[in-house]
Amino acid sequence: MKIPKASAMKTKLELFDNDKNRFSRTWDLCLLYLQGRQHLYYDKTTNDFRRTGQSASNVTINLLINIYRNIESRLAINYPSLTVLPASPSPDDVIKAQTSEAALRYYWAKEGMASVFEEAISWMITCGNVGLYTRYTGKDVCSEAIDPYRLYFEPGTTRLSDSNYRAYSKLVNRDELEEAYPEFKDTIKKAAEGDYTNVLRNSFGLTPQEKLKDRLKIYEIFFGNNERRVLLGSTYLFKGKWVGSVNPLQMITYTDIPGRLWGLGCLEPLIDLQSQYNRGRAQVMENADLIGNPKWLIPKTAGVGPNAITNRRGEKVYYNPAGGAPTAVTPPSLPGFVLQNISQIASEMMDVSGIHATSLGKRAIGVTSGKAIQELSNKDATQLQTTQANIEKAAADLGTVVLTLMKQYYSEGKMTRMMDSFGKVIFQYLHKTNIVEDPEVFIEAGSLFRNEKQDRDQKIIDMLQLGLIDKETALTEMQFGTGNAFVTKKLEAMAHANDILQAAVLGHQIEIFTTDDLPAFSEVFSNFVRSPDYYQLPPERQEYIRDVLVSVETFGKPEAQFVEEMVNDRVFPRTTKDPAQAADQVIAMDSPVAALQQSQEFSKLNSLKIARQMMDGEANPEQGVRRTDMGGG
Repeated sequence: MKIPKASAMKTKLELFDNDKNRFSRTWDLCLLYLQGRQHLYYDKTTNDFRRTGQSASNVTINLLINIYRNIESRLAINYPSLTVLPASPSPDDVIKAQTSEAALRYYWAKEGMASVFEEAISWMITCGNVGLYTRYTGKDVCSEAIDPYRLYFEPGTTRLSDSNYRAYSKLVNRDELEEAYPEFKDTIKKAAEGDYTNVLRNSFGLTPQEKLKDRLKIYEIFFGNNERRVLLGSTYLFKGKWVGSVNPLQMITYTDIPGRLWGLGCLEPLIDLQSQYNRGRAQVMENADLIGNPKWLIPKTAGVGPNAITNRRGEKVYYNPAGGAPTAVTPPSLPGFVLQNISQIASEMMDVSGIHATSLGKRAIGVTSGKAIQELSNKDATQLQTTQANIEKAAADLGTVVLTLMKQYYSEGKMTRMMDSFGKVIFQYLHKTNIVEDPEVFIEAGSLFRNEKQDRDQKIIDMLQLGLIDKETALTEMQFGTGNAFVTKKLEAMAHANDILQAAVLGHQIEIFTTDDLPAFSEVFSNFVRSPDYYQLPPERQEYIRDVLVSVETFGKPEAQFVEEMVNDRVFPRTTKDPAQAADQVIAMDSPVAALQQSQEFSKLNSLKIARQMMDGEANPEQGVRRTDMGGG
């Protein structure tokens, strides 16, 4: 795509700002209502919300804050179960994937990504949108949340994917900008001061907008063809590229609306209901005040002074009996439907937000059983699944960007702290060559969120205790606080088995111990004997590797059992349970496939004696299974 000139780009950004105003005004209102500032009007002269005059009707019962905090807690971030796919099954690529996972785990902890996402979630709940930006600072990689006021896209865009560029604005110190771009020193000195663009600038005092001293507004722009620009006024301060296939500036929405770029937040649909609720509560309180302080009918001839009747206790009122006694006029009570309407409004707010009594820790009316309460709570949780999916995708994209930047900029390498699969801090030399090529980062669904993780893990534990699943399945399904330890351990075992296999292929004598992951060895060696590389080896190496495979597969089994299993492991042609009969059938075949089966079958059978000797401790130095220094301990 053709990059617009700086002046044209400035015009596009200003145009988008004008289009965004109608949304940003709603965001302002949501932010103010969340803070309890709910009696407002919009002043067109100042383009800002102002507080209405104080009166008895200005009652605020802020139900929004409880809804907001409940949803925020449901979206609370846990350490995600991260997976980085290796580029190939080779040990080198598997190790790179493991190193990349370790680097991401430590990045998540070091950079406080839980806090970054919590800030992002707060903006998303309130305004419906938030940005996530990841960059290289010249020293390290870092990520930050970008509020929607500072996000920019192509004017007229209704979908994020349709925009030719993404941009965000920020205020920077004038001196720092001059230091970063000395060639534009004169332009920077003449630039006008920037300002904030959202209601947070004045939400506490509702005062007119103020500019920060010596702060300039710049725009960082990311085009679809990996072009990157930094814009100040009508001047590009920087022209370059952003790396990778994933844009470093992401956007997360709370609820997607078809045909609309901006997402819908949780609070926006509740504004009118909150106003009506405040109005209803104000009516009740005003009525209570009237009943407590009624009007009085006082005959003019009663001789009662204008200040004689007050609301003081034990008050004495003197009057002229001949002139008539003062009489209180008690106003009528509010009709019952007024109170019912207030309760109905509160219920409707819960329905619109998807947060009901059970989710707020209260008992629902007419619901007594624990199972029913849990079901109601689960229904509330399901309404957030789309939002959770949006957050998880953004987190996976962020992880991809982080690894891409490490791959690009960690050229000199450095000793860094990382986290292993069990959450322990380890020191490892990190270089760009240790990072996987074209990283693919995946986050297991639900593992990013605390409540879902706890609920799912508890269900798995319950199934394990009931005997419905075995321990290995439980380990596979459960997520640990530092990622999926089972998967990571399995990857490590596969990489180790590959190392041992390569040593055997090169002609080394290897060793395998009972402490090793034998299923991993079985899978690695089985896959190899089916590959073309296996048949290119010398016959003695083929036989040696077959012996290793047989020893692994038959370890710990009685001889009669594994003889029968090896005879009956073929689907076609069908065999009987008599090993001798099966051997006769195989010998009778004269097809190439049968010949291959014959050689493999008899090689297995001939290896049984050796395998048994090894299990009994009679290892043959030439036929035994040993580990080299290459594969390690």
